[in-house]
Amino acid sequence: MNANIKKTALFVFVIALTIRIFFLLSIKNHPILRIAPKGLDSYHFHKEAIKISNGNIYLKGQRFHQAPFYSYFLGLIYFLLGTKIISAISIQIIISSLSALLIYMIAYNLSKNSYMAFISGLIWAFYGPSIFYSILILKTTITVFFILLLFYITVISFYSKKTYFFIFISGILSGILYTLRPNFIILGFFVFCFYLIKLNKNKLKILLFFLLGVVLIPSFFFIRNIKLKYPAFQISSVGKRAIVMGLLPDDKRIGWDDAPQAETVLRTQLKNKNIFQTLIYVAKENIKNPAKSIALQTRKILAFLSWYEYPNNYNYYLLKNKSPILKYSPFSFFFLFFTFFFCITVKNCKYIFKKYYLLFFIFLFLSIFPFYPFSRFRMPIAAMFSIMSGPALIQIFSLYKEKRLKDFIIYSSIVAIMLIFPSFLEKNTQTIRYQDYFNFGNFYIEDKKLPKSIFYYKKALEINPSFFPAINNLGFIYLHYYNNKQKAIQLFEKSLKIYPHQPFLKNVLKQLKNKKLTQ
Repeated sequence: MNANIKKTALFVFVIALTIRIFFLLSIKNHPILRIAPKGLDSYHFHKEAIKISNGNIYLKGQRFHQAPFYSYFLGLIYFLLGTKIISAISIQIIISSLSALLIYMIAYNLSKNSYMAFISGLIWAFYGPSIFYSILILKTTITVFFILLLFYITVISFYSKKTYFFIFISGILSGILYTLRPNFIILGFFVFCFYLIKLNKNKLKILLFFLLGVVLIPSFFFIRNIKLKYPAFQISSVGKRAIVMGLLPDDKRIGWDDAPQAETVLRTQLKNKNIFQTLIYVAKENIKNPAKSIALQTRKILAFLSWYEYPNNYNYYLLKNKSPILKYSPFSFFFLFFTFFFCITVKNCKYIFKKYYLLFFIFLFLSIFPFYPFSRFRMPIAAMFSIMSGPALIQIFSLYKEKRLKDFIIYSSIVAIMLIFPSFLEKNTQTIRYQDYFNFGNFYIEDKKLPKSIFYYKKALEINPSFFPAINNLGFIYLHYYNNKQKAIQLFEKSLKIYPHQPFLKNVLKQLKNKKLTQ
């Protein structure tokens, strides 16, 4: 690698880091930088990380709720830098910036064109969701980074003299991804098979080095489970829910809107079933209901191409109004998809390792899409798309030099539409912003700013009057902070009419009514 490439890669990293720091400063007073509200994934990760940083390495007394690597990653940060959330955010914005650098390096290795690679890196540096997720206590940012790193390592291993070393590193990265999201075992298996088929090396040594790398990280969690007398290989307790939410044919729901039905199925038909029996049950349901199955997958594909990644994730729309970085970011997922599609279909858009890129992308897609209940799962897909964005844009502008004016006008017009597409589509998303308001209310209740919390819960209910979690939280605010039992009873009764299966709430309501009768 020559000095100019290294300098450009560093420049991409600095730009991405500067943007993320600017974003951080623009929301410096927001509670999201100080608080992990109860009920959100970030709360569980934060609490587990504090336990780990305080010496409870095995997390005694609990099973893993989600795959454990991210909690241990946070635990290490808290141990070194202190347990404030901003410590983890500071590291994550550096990792997110390194992802932009990796995209530049990957794009350069594929195209051997520094200008194309530079544009790809810049697009990820300015891509709103990558900036947004970098400040959340979620595994999204490091998942993207490790997937990009795995892809980059496998690419350079094909022309490096240290082939077995890179195979070992690929194994480690595959093991890390498995302990971030177990569904990435599909991607790791593909990388291993690709090495076996394509490398003209000793097959047994490939197997040995890769497997040694794969088991290095997960073995700690397996040993921990055995020591605490839990099922050895169970590193997540939400796998069944992800399968049901992502694959079970249903009505017109997707993502969090599908959670109540998924929970009902898990409590009834799948109560005592393991993950393999769950897969068989879901497969049979898809065979019995082909029309609903096709409709579900179609909705998921359309959601992949829309801005669906924001509504249920930690106040994107409300933060967007406070930060010009998010507000004026021109790149959408649909834009990335178009540039990817253009680059793989246009004959003149040539790059090295085309087949490997496409196969890696397909297996990454298969690792995510079937289990896609939440929008943040698709961020690795966006990162892979962005690799092709630079080559695609350069190729489109080269049409003008080639005097193919008709093609140039068509494709450049599409790009222009894609760049204004987010602003156009956002006008039609008011009906799904209730979860943003709800999450905002959660942050302010943790910050003890109750009037603001009530305001945002009511805003959520204006949009979706049936959103019972907001009704419940309002009830608990009136009960615990304002001692207004009558108002709390009214809200709890309303919530139970909407969604009757809430045993805890039924018990609370029963106790309140009994106390009222005895007074």
